[in-house]
Amino acid sequence: MQKDKKPDPNAKSAASEATAGRALSSSIKVLGVLRQSGSTYLVANSAGAPLDRAIRIPAGLLAKANAGQLERFILESELSCLLSHLDIKDISVQLRKAYTNSSSVVVASPGQHTFIVEGKEYQLLAHNGCFRWLGLAPGDTTVTLIGEAASHAKPTKSLDDFNNVLTPIVASSPRLMLVLLVALAAMLVGPLKLPPLAVLLVGRSST
Repeated sequence: MQKDKKPDPNAKSAASEATAGRALSSSIKVLGVLRQSGSTYLVANSAGAPLDRAIRIPAGLLAKANAGQLERFILESELSCLLSHLDIKDISVQLRKAYTNSSSVVVASPGQHTFIVEGKEYQLLAHNGCFRWLGLAPGDTTVTLIGEAASHAKPTKSLDDFNNVLTPIVASSPRLMLVLLVALAAMLVGPLKLPPLAVLLVGRSST
């Protein structure tokens, strides 16, 4: 007779962890890791929530010994829905895994930023809700802008306001009008493939 095999505790643990991972990913979206002012955060938000409501979880709370502090943090945030699906220990394990394995970076302020990816230094510039890598970009690294880095500059005045101010000034000064017309004409010489034109103006210095 064959003896009944005992359930493999490792397989059971792996299945439980996979279930916890699916429950977490269905409730929240992990955006990546944010490093700012000497502190490090795992940034996430509730599924479907806009980026301006992203939650910054201090990396120190992800340590095993800080599960109680992490639970209090989650209870007071918009991620509290997690506690209705998962035990705090499972949440801690999954968030810690997301933090360790994340290849996504989060930028919260405009300006130039430095990142170390696989031992190499990379520079990124964030401005007016957009970003670009200065030089080579690290492979398989995604970037998410939040906070001030994601905001776009909003002009306080329109082109009509500019025209209303400039038009009376130009109309009252024929010389300024001539300068502007010559400058605009010079810009059209290349695109319209016009032959070069030289104009010699002669007159008294007072005119």
